[in-house]
Amino acid sequence: MSFIDDKEKIRDLEILTKDCFLKSYFYITEQEYDETFKEHIINLVREIANETEDMNPDSYGYILQNSRDGNEVIVSMSDYNWDTYYNVNIFDPDKTESYPEWDFSFKQDLYDYLARGYELRWADIGTHSAIWEDISNGYDAEEVKADRGMQKYIKYCIDNDITFDKVKNEQDFTNIIELYVEDKEITTLEFLEETKDMIMHNISCYSDGRFIRKPKEGYEDKFNEECQKLKIVKNLITAEINKVMNKKGYER
Repeated sequence: MSFIDDKEKIRDLEILTKDCFLKSYFYITEQEYDETFKEHIINLVREIANETEDMNPDSYGYILQNSRDGNEVIVSMSDYNWDTYYNVNIFDPDKTESYPEWDFSFKQDLYDYLARGYELRWADIGTHSAIWEDISNGYDAEEVKADRGMQKYIKYCIDNDITFDKVKNEQDFTNIIELYVEDKEITTLEFLEETKDMIMHNISCYSDGRFIRKPKEGYEDKFNEECQKLKIVKNLITAEINKVMNKKGYER
C-alpha cells in the first residue's frame, strides 16, 4: 500500500533516511516505505529526464540512497541509444554525472557506492541479471568475498528474495548467493576508514574538477565543512592505529 498522495510523509521521505523515517512513522511497514520510495523517486527522475534532450525517462536501472543523508538519492539512467550513462542526483541535479557507455562499470558505479555507505533501494530484474553476470564472470570467489560493496549487494539479494532462478537468462553465470560471507563485527578502524572514504567522496562532489583543490561555485561552505571533517577523521584514524599498535605491543 502506497502513501504517495500524503504530502507530509512524502516531504519527510525526501529528507530522512529509511531508518529514521520508519522510526518516525512506526505504523508504516517497510514494504509500504519501499513501494512508495520507488514510485516517488521514479516519478521525479522521469520529470528530470523529460526536461533534457537525450536522457531516456524509461531507462532507470537502479536507485541508491546515502545511508547517512536521506536527501542524497542517485538513479542510474541512460540516453535513448545507450551511448551515454547518467548518475542522476535526484535532489541536486547539478551534481548529476554523465559518462560514455564504455566508461560504465558496476564496480565504480554500484559496488563502490555501496562500500561507501550507500544503500540499494531498488533495481529492475534485468539490471539484477546483469549484476549477477558481472560478479560471476568478472571476479574470482575470493575477490567477491573480500569486496564490501559486492557483499552488500549479495546481502540485498538475500533480504529481498532476488534468487538465481529469478535472474538467470541465456547468459552463463553462477549463483552468487553462495559467495556471501556472514557479517563480521566491524572494528573502530574499519568504521573510521569507511567514514573517511565517504567524506572524500563528498569533497569530490563539491570540488571544482578532479584534483579536489578548490570548491565549486556556490558549494564553498559544504566543501570547507567536509574538509574539516576529513582532518578530524584522519586524526582519529591515526590515534586508533596507535592505540591498536600499542595494544599489540603490550600483548606481546
